[in-house]
Amino acid sequence: MRVFTTDEVATGQNLTVLLYGENRSGKTHFTGTWPRPLYIVPETSVSEMYTLRDEGFTVTPFKDMAEFRNTCAEIATEITKGRPINGYVPRTIIIDNLTTAQMVWEEEIKARRQINRLEWGDWDQVKSLLSYTMVKFMAANVHLIWICHCRTITVADPENPKKQIIEAKLTINGQARDFIPNHADLLLYAEQVDKGARGAEYRIHGRKRGIYPAGVRLPTSDGQKPFEMLKSDPKQYGVFPAYDQLAPLFGLPNTDEDWEAYEASATR
Repeated sequence: MRVFTTDEVATGQNLTVLLYGENRSGKTHFTGTWPRPLYIVPETSVSEMYTLRDEGFTVTPFKDMAEFRNTCAEIATEITKGRPINGYVPRTIIIDNLTTAQMVWEEEIKARRQINRLEWGDWDQVKSLLSYTMVKFMAANVHLIWICHCRTITVADPENPKKQIIEAKLTINGQARDFIPNHADLLLYAEQVDKGARGAEYRIHGRKRGIYPAGVRLPTSDGQKPFEMLKSDPKQYGVFPAYDQLAPLFGLPNTDEDWEAYEASATR
């Protein structure tokens, strides 16, 4: 039987993150600032990794549900055993992106069942696949980031049916629609802001901004309210928001400290 106190829960933790935003909002760049990232991407989206072409990160593609499941299981096993994958033992796993992955899986299920549209029960296969993946990586002692897109829709105002309001919706379908957000420590919204002659500014929101949901489930290391926003800081962190801005809020090592600890353990 394992026993610990509640104040120990927040120490040495890993983060599960759902990061969403529109195209070109800096989602993939932000995840590239996390410690030792490994990207798991649909085969149809491999070209999107071109934005990180100079970083030398590890990318592994999948073409269908079976390959995704097997790839995640193999990666989790290698990490647990401390074996490098393409040069380093990953510390952060990024599924980039869930929107495209679901589209691929949807077409796969429709072709297998010879139907034109998935029924509610069919989406349970997707939820089971995602829950299996989450359990595997949580046991492997890594950060896990799910990336997805979002869209806006116009709906009737629940307080006044004669009026309409705009809502932001994550592009997650079926039973996974609640499963992923409900199991995320951080629900983060990525945004690109046009600053005119000064170019674009990239932001990561930790609190709801307008119609866009965001939220932090965990307390910060100093017990204060969760962060509201990270934004690009060219002088210190570069054009995009960075993990190193987030790490001290949750008592986590920065990327340099993480790499130094990794190299030290590798030489033992």
